[in-house]
Amino acid sequence: MTEFSIQDLLNLVSDSNQASPLSKAQYAETISALIRAKELFYEVNTFTEGDIVRYKPGMAIARMPKEDQPAIVVGVLAQPIAYDLARGVDVSDTLKATIQFDLKIGYAHDDGTYVEEYVDSRRFERYVKGAWHGQRKTIQT
Repeated sequence: MTEFSIQDLLNLVSDSNQASPLSKAQYAETISALIRAKELFYEVNTFTEGDIVRYKPGMAIARMPKEDQPAIVVGVLAQPIAYDLARGVDVSDTLKATIQFDLKIGYAHDDGTYVEEYVDSRRFERYVKGAWHGQRKTIQT
């Protein structure tokens, strides 16, 4: 895998002939945000049944649970379910997964209904009472 520095990416952008509404500083900020997002996404958390979790900042891909809403881990899958969101099919037997469901959580929907669903654990962190996203690294563009 080829690694690019921020400067390498900026040089590629400045060498292109395409007009762009973003300045070099804006590209640098965007690239830095992408790097932080990737690091946060791959931060390893090991969950067990009964843990209280929430989305990591900037990692929510569904309307529910909300980013700062606590959820309870009700199961950890030994074998993740790989899913291709674009095609809407289970691709556990291929390398074409866009998301892996390896955690089952329960949470209260807006109307108070208890809901359980499978999620990608890489998008979640332990819920710590009083320590909201403003008190940890956040992703900003």
